[in-house]
Amino acid sequence: MTIRFELTIDDLIAFGFYNRKNGSRIKKAISLLPVIMLLIILIATLYYYFFLQELIVFDTSNIALIIFLLAYTLSKTKWFYSWYWKYKYGKKEYASWFGERILTFSETSLFAKTSRAETSYNWNSFVKFGESKEYFFLFVSNLQAIIIPKKVFLLSQEQYDIKLFIERKLTENNSKS
Repeated sequence: MTIRFELTIDDLIAFGFYNRKNGSRIKKAISLLPVIMLLIILIATLYYYFFLQELIVFDTSNIALIIFLLAYTLSKTKWFYSWYWKYKYGKKEYASWFGERILTFSETSLFAKTSRAETSYNWNSFVKFGESKEYFFLFVSNLQAIIIPKKVFLLSQEQYDIKLFIERKLTENNSKS
Protein backbone atom coordinates (compact mmCIF):
# COMPACT_ATOMS: atom_id res chain seq x y z
CA MET A 1 0.00 0.00 0.00
CA THR A 2 1.29 3.46 -0.90
CA ILE A 3 0.13 6.76 0.56
CA ARG A 4 1.07 10.27 -0.50
CA PHE A 5 0.66 13.38 1.63
CA GLU A 6 2.04 16.82 2.39
CA LEU A 7 3.79 17.15 5.77
CA THR A 8 3.29 20.62 7.28
CA ILE A 9 4.47 22.45 10.37
CA ASP A 10 1.05 21.81 11.95
CA ASP A 11 1.73 18.07 11.69
CA LEU A 12 5.02 18.55 13.53
CA ILE A 13 3.26 20.61 16.21
CA ALA A 14 0.67 17.83 16.63
CA PHE A 15 3.53 15.36 17.12
CA GLY A 16 5.09 17.64 19.73
CA PHE A 17 1.82 17.83 21.66
CA TYR A 18 1.34 14.06 21.42
CA ASN A 19 4.86 13.48 22.74
CA ARG A 20 4.36 16.05 25.50
CA LYS A 21 1.01 14.56 26.53
CA ASN A 22 2.33 11.00 26.58
CA GLY A 23 5.69 11.91 28.09
CA SER A 24 6.99 11.18 31.56
CA ARG A 25 5.09 12.09 34.70
CA ILE A 26 8.10 13.97 36.01
CA LYS A 27 7.82 16.53 33.18
CA LYS A 28 4.13 16.98 33.91
CA ALA A 29 4.76 17.43 37.63
CA ILE A 30 7.52 19.97 37.03
CA SER A 31 5.28 21.97 34.70
CA LEU A 32 2.61 22.14 37.45
CA LEU A 33 4.98 23.50 40.11
CA PRO A 34 4.76 27.19 39.10
CA VAL A 35 0.97 27.02 39.01
CA ILE A 36 0.95 25.57 42.52
CA MET A 37 3.41 28.22 43.72
CA LEU A 38 1.27 31.01 42.24
CA LEU A 39 -1.80 29.59 43.98
CA ILE A 40 0.06 29.51 47.30
CA ILE A 41 1.10 33.16 46.89
CA LEU A 42 -2.46 34.14 45.95
CA ILE A 43 -3.99 32.25 48.88
CA ALA A 44 -1.43 33.75 51.30
CA THR A 45 -2.18 37.25 50.00
CA LEU A 46 -5.94 36.76 50.35
CA TYR A 47 -5.51 35.29 53.84
CA TYR A 48 -3.41 38.21 55.05
CA TYR A 49 -5.73 40.76 53.48
CA PHE A 50 -9.11 39.36 54.52
CA PHE A 51 -8.37 37.65 57.84
CA LEU A 52 -5.52 39.68 59.26
CA GLN A 53 -6.60 42.94 57.62
CA GLU A 54 -3.04 43.55 56.48
CA LEU A 55 -1.74 43.90 53.00
CA ILE A 56 1.41 41.98 52.27
CA VAL A 57 4.21 44.32 51.42
CA PHE A 58 5.32 43.51 47.91
CA ASP A 59 8.97 44.29 47.77
CA THR A 60 11.11 43.87 44.67
CA SER A 61 11.93 40.22 45.30
CA ASN A 62 8.26 39.24 45.74
CA ILE A 63 7.25 41.08 42.58
CA ALA A 64 10.15 39.55 40.65
CA LEU A 65 9.14 36.08 41.87
CA ILE A 66 5.52 36.59 40.83
CA ILE A 67 6.54 37.89 37.39
CA PHE A 68 8.93 34.96 36.93
CA LEU A 69 6.27 32.43 37.95
CA LEU A 70 3.69 34.04 35.65
CA ALA A 71 6.13 34.01 32.73
CA TYR A 72 7.13 30.42 33.43
CA THR A 73 3.50 29.31 33.71
CA LEU A 74 2.66 31.10 30.46
CA SER A 75 5.59 29.37 28.78
CA LYS A 76 4.01 25.99 29.58
CA THR A 77 0.70 26.71 27.84
CA LYS A 78 -0.43 25.10 24.62
CA TRP A 79 -0.55 28.51 22.93
CA PHE A 80 3.09 29.23 23.77
CA TYR A 81 4.33 25.85 22.53
CA SER A 82 2.40 26.30 19.29
CA TRP A 83 3.83 29.78 18.75
CA TYR A 84 7.37 28.70 19.67
CA TRP A 85 7.40 25.65 17.37
CA LYS A 86 6.00 27.70 14.47
CA TYR A 87 8.67 30.33 15.10
CA LYS A 88 11.51 27.82 15.45
CA TYR A 89 10.63 25.36 12.68
CA GLY A 90 9.28 27.99 10.28
CA LYS A 91 12.83 29.03 9.42
CA LYS A 92 14.43 28.15 6.08
CA GLU A 93 16.90 25.72 7.63
CA TYR A 94 14.00 23.40 8.54
CA ALA A 95 12.25 23.64 5.16
CA SER A 96 13.49 20.19 4.15
CA TRP A 97 11.50 18.66 7.02
CA PHE A 98 8.23 19.56 5.31
CA GLY A 99 6.75 18.86 1.92
CA GLU A 100 5.50 15.88 0.00
CA ARG A 101 5.98 12.42 1.48
CA ILE A 102 5.38 9.04 -0.11
CA LEU A 103 5.16 6.04 2.21
CA THR A 104 5.06 2.51 0.82
CA PHE A 105 4.12 -0.29 3.21
CA SER A 106 5.30 -3.82 2.47
CA GLU A 107 5.57 -7.07 4.41
CA THR A 108 9.29 -6.57 5.05
CA SER A 109 9.71 -2.81 5.42
CA LEU A 110 8.37 0.70 5.22
CA PHE A 111 9.81 2.79 2.40
CA ALA A 112 9.72 6.59 2.90
CA LYS A 113 10.45 8.99 0.07
CA THR A 114 10.78 12.78 0.12
CA SER A 115 12.00 15.27 -2.46
CA ARG A 116 15.50 15.01 -0.94
CA ALA A 117 15.89 11.44 0.27
CA GLU A 118 14.66 7.87 0.22
CA THR A 119 14.79 5.71 3.33
CA SER A 120 13.85 2.12 3.99
CA TYR A 121 12.91 1.04 7.52
CA ASN A 122 12.73 -2.60 8.56
CA TRP A 123 9.74 -3.23 10.80
CA ASN A 124 12.04 -4.11 13.70
CA SER A 125 13.53 -0.58 13.64
CA PHE A 126 10.32 0.89 15.10
CA VAL A 127 10.13 1.27 18.86
CA LYS A 128 6.39 1.83 19.23
CA PHE A 129 3.21 2.91 17.50
CA GLY A 130 1.11 5.85 18.65
CA GLU A 131 -2.21 7.29 17.63
CA SER A 132 -3.97 10.58 18.24
CA LYS A 133 -7.29 11.87 16.98
CA GLU A 134 -5.82 13.02 13.65
CA TYR A 135 -2.48 11.17 13.30
CA PHE A 136 -0.61 7.89 13.42
CA PHE A 137 2.96 7.98 14.76
CA LEU A 138 5.53 5.29 14.01
CA PHE A 139 8.34 5.90 16.51
CA VAL A 140 11.91 5.23 15.43
CA SER A 141 13.09 6.46 18.85
CA ASN A 142 11.39 8.20 21.77
CA LEU A 143 11.77 11.58 20.06
CA GLN A 144 11.66 10.66 16.36
CA ALA A 145 8.66 9.37 14.50
CA ILE A 146 7.14 9.04 11.08
CA ILE A 147 4.00 11.17 11.14
CA ILE A 148 1.04 9.87 9.13
CA PRO A 149 -1.97 12.21 8.96
CA LYS A 150 -5.28 10.34 9.07
CA LYS A 151 -6.78 12.80 6.59
CA VAL A 152 -4.90 11.07 3.74
CA PHE A 153 -7.22 8.09 4.05
CA LEU A 154 -10.45 8.61 2.16
CA LEU A 155 -12.34 5.89 4.01
CA SER A 156 -12.30 5.02 7.69
CA GLN A 157 -11.84 1.39 6.63
CA GLU A 158 -8.47 2.33 5.08
CA GLN A 159 -7.43 3.92 8.40
CA TYR A 160 -8.47 0.81 10.25
CA ASP A 161 -6.68 -1.49 7.79
CA ILE A 162 -3.38 0.41 7.94
CA LYS A 163 -3.55 0.58 11.74
CA LEU A 164 -4.10 -3.18 11.96
CA PHE A 165 -1.31 -3.81 9.45
CA ILE A 166 1.20 -1.67 11.38
CA GLU A 167 0.23 -3.17 14.74
CA ARG A 168 0.50 -6.69 13.31
CA LYS A 169 3.96 -6.03 11.83
CA LEU A 170 5.23 -4.48 15.06
CA THR A 171 3.82 -7.35 17.13
CA GLU A 172 5.42 -9.91 14.83
CA ASN A 173 8.82 -8.25 15.08
CA ASN A 174 8.60 -7.78 18.85
CA SER A 175 7.80 -11.46 19.33
CA LYS A 176 10.85 -12.42 17.20
CA SER A 177 13.25 -10.31 19.30
